[in-house]
Amino acid sequence: MHACLLLVLLAFAVYWPATILAAASQSEPPPQKLETLTTGTQTYSNVLVTSKSATHIIISHTRGMTSIRLSELDSNVLQQLGYEVKKPEPNRATEFTRGILDAWKEKTGGQQIDLDRVRALGTGILSAVAVGALAVYLFTCFCLRTICVKTGRNPGVLVWLPVFQAVPLLKAANMSVLWLPVLLLGSGAVSYLSVTGSKAALYVGAANALLSLLLSVVWCIKVSMARKKGALVGILLLIPVINIFAFLYLAFSD
Repeated sequence: MHACLLLVLLAFAVYWPATILAAASQSEPPPQKLETLTTGTQTYSNVLVTSKSATHIIISHTRGMTSIRLSELDSNVLQQLGYEVKKPEPNRATEFTRGILDAWKEKTGGQQIDLDRVRALGTGILSAVAVGALAVYLFTCFCLRTICVKTGRNPGVLVWLPVFQAVPLLKAANMSVLWLPVLLLGSGAVSYLSVTGSKAALYVGAANALLSLLLSVVWCIKVSMARKKGALVGILLLIPVINIFAFLYLAFSD
């Protein structure tokens, strides 16, 4: 009886540790082998991944052992090691461009877009816009010069220069040229206060904008009076679209 009991206890003592060890060995996956593993500027050969965690892996290689952060591994290696890699969110601009390319290929039967031709076309459009803007600016300066001359003021070269053209324009309207530095100082103060983050920038900016608006109204009326066209033409200079025709009338009428 005692012998049977001892045999049962002995079998129990041998069976359960062996069962636990077998379960533990089955729960742990075998080490993964990689011929090479590259992380940044380091390349390891004969790599054996001995341990993995949520943030690191531990590997043995020909030069020893090391720990590597998962952030240093690319998505292909992470997938190879069994990690779940989140796909990047689609870029709407990229999807829009891809949609255009797909539509182009479908329409042309798979013909590729000539990117060099597209770049050349874009450069041509930008050049045309730049030339057009320059032509409009020069024509506007010519009209302003004509207005100044017809008011009996010779504008000189200043009428062709941005900002400085305000000097002959103020003189043509019989206004003081000191208004220019006042406006420039106001704009400079607004810029400085905005950069420094001062709350006064809002109030100074509003005051400068109001002053600029009042000065524009006064200039339009006074330059029209100087051209002997009446205040009505000056008021028309303040109305969008109509001001283009009023401006041309002021410049080219007798």
